[in-house]
This record gives sequence, C-alpha cells and structure tokens, in this order.
Amino acid sequence: MFTAAEIAALTGGRLAAGDPNAGVSGIAWDSRLVRPGDCFVALAGERADGHDFAAQAAARGAACVLAARPVPAGDAAVVVCPDPLLGLGRLGLALRSRHPHLRVVGITGSVGKTTTKEMTAAVLAERFRVFRTEGNLNSEVGLPASLAGLTDEHQAAVLEMGMRAPGEIAYLASIARPQVGVVTNVGITHLELLGTQENIALAKSELVRALPPDGVAVLNADDPRVRAMAAATPARVWFYGLTAREAADDAAAAPVATGTAGEAGTPGGRVVGWVTAENARPDGPMAQRFRLVCHLGEADVRLPAPGPHNLLNALAAAAVGLSQGLDLEAVARGLSLFRNAGNRLRLVEAGGVRILDDTYNAAPASVIAALEVMRGFAGPEGRCVAVLGDMYELGALEVEGHRQVGMVAARLADELVAVGQLGRHIAEGARAALAGAGGGSAGAGIRGGEGPPEGQGPVAGGGTRLREVHHVPDNAGAIAWLKERLRPGDTVLVKGSRGMKMEEIVQALAAHLDRPQP
Repeated sequence: MFTAAEIAALTGGRLAAGDPNAGVSGIAWDSRLVRPGDCFVALAGERADGHDFAAQAAARGAACVLAARPVPAGDAAVVVCPDPLLGLGRLGLALRSRHPHLRVVGITGSVGKTTTKEMTAAVLAERFRVFRTEGNLNSEVGLPASLAGLTDEHQAAVLEMGMRAPGEIAYLASIARPQVGVVTNVGITHLELLGTQENIALAKSELVRALPPDGVAVLNADDPRVRAMAAATPARVWFYGLTAREAADDAAAAPVATGTAGEAGTPGGRVVGWVTAENARPDGPMAQRFRLVCHLGEADVRLPAPGPHNLLNALAAAAVGLSQGLDLEAVARGLSLFRNAGNRLRLVEAGGVRILDDTYNAAPASVIAALEVMRGFAGPEGRCVAVLGDMYELGALEVEGHRQVGMVAARLADELVAVGQLGRHIAEGARAALAGAGGGSAGAGIRGGEGPPEGQGPVAGGGTRLREVHHVPDNAGAIAWLKERLRPGDTVLVKGSRGMKMEEIVQALAAHLDRPQP
C-alpha cells in the first residue's frame, strides 16, 4: 500500500526512525486492533493519547507509526508529521485517488445511515463488485482509514459519513470524492453540538453540495429539510419516499426554490427521477412486501427488514441503484438479499421470549420506529415490554425528546422500563400520557403533572395501553427487574444510545432465559 517514506511525503512529515522502505498494508488507530503490517496513527483523544501506545502497536506488528512527535516504537518506522489526524486524511485521499474510475456513494443523515449503506451495497452488488465501510466507520478517522480496504477489483464503494460539527462532511467528501450522495433525514441528533435543526440540515447538505454536476443527489422527499437540499446541489436529483412523485411534479412545475439547506444564488438541482412505494404490508414479523414504483416502471419487493423506517431506507437504496443503471428486477433482487447489521432490530429468542435487540444507537425518531415494529411484531394481544435508555446529544430538546418517546411508549408498550439518568424523562412522558388519557392530550399531560405512580394498572381511553412504568438508574437495575417479570410469549424491545451499552441487557436476559427453570 505505502512505504514509510511515502507516508512521510504524503503527510508532510519526516522519517524519524526505522526503515524508509518498510511496507504498510493497513491503517489502525487503536493499538489493540493493530495487525501485522499496519500503520498505527497516534491520535490524542480526550481519554487517551495514542502516542503512549506506540510501543504496544509495534509489539503487535505495526510496520510504521505516524505521530506528532518521536516515540519509542521498537523496530517500526516512525514518521513525525505536524498533525497525524490531517495526515490520516491525506493518506485516505491518496488511497481514493488510486481508483479514479470507482463509483462512490456517500450516505449521511441523522438516522438510518448504516442500514441504508447496507441496503445500497446489497443493491449495487447485483451489478458491481462493491466495497463498503464496515460498521459505522464514518468519521474523520474511520472513513479515511477504511479506504485502505479498497482494491483494484472494486467497482463501487458505499461510504457512510457522519459529523459532529459543521465542515466535517465537506472534509470527508473532499477525501472520498463521491459521485452519488444520499441524505436520509434531518433529526435532532447532535442538536447539542450544532444548536438548531437548521444548522444540522446545513451540515448534512455539505454532501450534496460537494457532488459534481454529473453526479446524483438522492434526497428523502418526506423530510422538508432534505427535500430543500435539491436547491443546494449542482448534481442531478432523485427523490425517494412516499411523497417522491409529488416532489418531482412540484419541481417540474416550477424551478426548485432555495430552501433550508440552500443559499441565495445557489443553482437548483435538476430533478431527473423519483422512487416511491405502494401497498406495503408485513410479511411475517421481520419482513415486509411492497410495490416499488418509479418513473421507469414497477416491481414487487420482499424486504427482510420490518417497519416504515426500513421501507424508506430501501427506497433510498433503490434510487441509488436505478440512478446507476440497474433495472427494477435487479434492484428488487438486491433488496431481497439485504441482511441487517448486528444490534439493529436483531431478533433473539430465548425461553419463549422474543427480544428485539436494537441497542446499536438511539435517537427519538429511531426509538419511535422501533416501538412501532415491536407492536406490530407482537400483534394486538401480545404483551410488549419496552426497555429504553438515554439518548445523547439532543441539546435543548434533550428533555422534550425523551418525553416524546415516553408518550409514544405509553401507546405501544404494555410495560416500560426506562434506564439511565435521562431515562427518567422517558418515564415522565409515559406517566404524563397516562394522566392525560382520561381527557386531555398527551402533550397536555406532559405539561401538567406526574401521572399515576409506578405499578398502577391499565388506564382506559386516550389510546394508551401501558400498565406499568418503571425507572432504573442503570442496566443492572433493568436486568434485575426484567428477570422477575418476563414470561413466555413476551416481546421485549431494548434500545438506547451506544454509550449506554444496553447490549448487556440483551446478553444477560438471553443467558437467564435459556437456563433451565426450577
């Protein structure tokens, strides 16, 4: 891939120690994950400094260390550059530049990025040899490092792009140079960091702004902030969603006006395609069928992923495939072969209990979508237990976002276990919905009072079905509560932000329920 001397030249650094001809075959930034032949990039973080682990990386076989200062690294070559993070980006750009004919699809959005990435890769694989980022390696560290996996055999790449600040997606796009950009939605994740949804939309729109004029922007027509990005891109536009046809018709009737994501004088995108769905219905508990409809024709699709949110993800993937020359049958076949990544609505069955493991991450929109899947999975008579944890980075909407989730849980769950410090607001929202069920609206309940105490029986009216609201401080408390109360036939949803590590609950419950009962 590179020699140490080439790494020094690309990063604007110098070889401080070791063999300039040392060959590098991969990139790592976690010393525990270094493989023989890797370049270990020493990054200084909030909790640890990679420079302190250079020797360990070398002991694991690192051929080179990229650092901001000389470090002891055994037999590994040491390249010192002014900024290892920026140096990593330059390595990523060099890797991307070696594949000038590669079709690159960039995907961003507040929620749904990883699932849409996997669906898009499944669709494109019907025609191309596809590279995709593993997991959610979508940051200024993960994306350029992941490009080390590109080979001459790859014809297309599907890359997830995340952000925590303005300018980050533009930076990632400058490295990946996508020809296709997908924006799934603009939610309130990262509101704490960017302040307003308008700022989030502006940051997400950096992807479609970076596209070339002959590129394709794939935009969710059902999200007004994303639809408005058609005015911000120089590329051709494909709309997807339940309102995609209407969005395309509106664009045909009048020039696309600059909206939330645009600026005065920005040329509007050229709308050239749309994709929507009709007759969507469940096909068993973990799949659905629908009619894929677009300006090119129609096709029947079986998607092995439940829920309206996954339907939208599939439409985004379909739009990408169609824009890249696949026919409808190939798109439908690719979607049928999709397999969800781990900890995303993964079904775990143990002791007669069905656990929906959706612990990968959480935001209000994705939690509500998962609650709807849980209810549909269990059916109208099944008992549903929602185990919901903290959602991070919601900023000024932190309390409101958690309370809204609690209000929806009151309608869809029979039992609620709210976990964590912020989880108490989920419990408050659920109790307020119960208190308002007898007459006022759920929103009025949130403003009004505390609602019934824990353990109160079912409340009639108002569309709520919740019987019990319980708040615990941590995963251990949730595990103890659930072990005492779960029974065969229950459906349990477990979901929270990544930092909550709620997969611990899934693992503990599965082990407990699989043990022979006395």
